[in-house]
Amino acid sequence: MPEIIRVQTCWKLCNDLSGNCTPIPGPPLTIRVSLYDIGVYSVAFAEKWLLVPGRHYRKYVYSSLPSIYHAGMGISRTYTEQVSKSYSGDVSGILGESLSILALERAFWIDPYKVAHLRPIKRNIKCPDFIIHRISQQLKAGFRIASRIASGLSLRIGRSTTFRIPRRIPLESKASVTGNLNSAVGRAISQLHTFWENDRRNIPLSDRWGLISFASLMHAAPHLSLVFVVPLLGMI
Repeated sequence: MPEIIRVQTCWKLCNDLSGNCTPIPGPPLTIRVSLYDIGVYSVAFAEKWLLVPGRHYRKYVYSSLPSIYHAGMGISRTYTEQVSKSYSGDVSGILGESLSILALERAFWIDPYKVAHLRPIKRNIKCPDFIIHRISQQLKAGFRIASRIASGLSLRIGRSTTFRIPRRIPLESKASVTGNLNSAVGRAISQLHTFWENDRRNIPLSDRWGLISFASLMHAAPHLSLVFVVPLLGMI
């Protein structure tokens, strides 16, 4: 049976460096994905190579961590023995990237082949995971709603309002089994700021749009949050 992933949409201002974000009002979105889909999109679009990603997904979402055969004795006031396994950040990151691309394609009609991984030329510079080169009308609609709410305007504002949404937008993907949305967004927004401040176009404040996806691989209840990051002066 296909997995049903709930997609929650939120918004936040680009100059808000905290992890707090606000849900966008509207009906919840859901996508149906199979383990085969996760495997194919992992191979095609995730940054790192992972064998049988669908099987990893099932283990992470529906299994418990095994214990380590140790007594768990305290060694000192500073150290103790580890008694259980921990989740791999690389594996959860690969699964999160795969689910992010699936959600963008199936809920917002983004062409996944117009989404590319970013790599910094200088190693000491952090950057978002992806750059979206072609924004769909469905994704633009999400940005318009987020920008109107952020600017305190009515969602029923006239069509004459113009939104200067860039042709390409950065996307930072986060995923965790035990983490929460606010902590993930707080880390991701700093990476978006690094992109905006180091991009050769010297992006002005009014053009700082971005996306943050957070895949929560909670046991038996996986969901994905998509945060629309908008500038307060995103309208002209």
